[in-house]
Amino acid sequence: MRPLQSWKTPEGYRVELHGDESGHVALLEVHSPRFQRRPEPVETVCPDCGHTYRRGDPESSEFHRREHRKRMRYLNPQPHARMLAARQSEPDPELVTSFSPAWKHREMYDRAYAFKREFRYDFIQWQSPKGEDDRQAHGYLIADEAGAIVGACAFRWRESQWGLQWVWISPLHRRQGHLGQRWQAFRKRFGDFQVETPVSDAMRAFLARRGDSALIEGEAAHPNERP
Repeated sequence: MRPLQSWKTPEGYRVELHGDESGHVALLEVHSPRFQRRPEPVETVCPDCGHTYRRGDPESSEFHRREHRKRMRYLNPQPHARMLAARQSEPDPELVTSFSPAWKHREMYDRAYAFKREFRYDFIQWQSPKGEDDRQAHGYLIADEAGAIVGACAFRWRESQWGLQWVWISPLHRRQGHLGQRWQAFRKRFGDFQVETPVSDAMRAFLARRGDSALIEGEAAHPNERP
């Protein structure tokens, strides 16, 4: 017998046809793929997005790829076309209220989610990516000169005064003065607002440099701070 045709199936099986002297099929052989033990999945933390997944597990790896794309939108933000357009048409393009367009609420929500994840809070401090019903909530999208949204913060009315509920800046854009550039405008608009606890060490240092430690909820000014 002589070989007539052979091919490999998508599952790895090798199929061979053999014929007799007249060329008719006389034998069909199917060879199974060689067994290979798959390595055990390894728990891995992505160094860029911080997501923990099981490398070697197709389902877990696929979920990581989706989560990676989602997180890198705010961890490594690029110029945002709608923010650039808002700068041309709105008097306060970074402000987000219950009346703001949905895209602004989505950007606020993503950064509130990043704040929750980084500081391990129990809930996300913005209602949803579709909107925020609280008319006393004022969010701010913090954008750099290129129009990339590098962070966000949120103020809420608390019975008798405003409270700064949270601030989150992308790690790649911290210590570049983004919050400091807006601080006096926030003080002018919201007065002696409270900085709600818990407060990170970085935020405490920021407030101390400005003599504003007394804004921290439940704390008084240090005597060595400037008035």
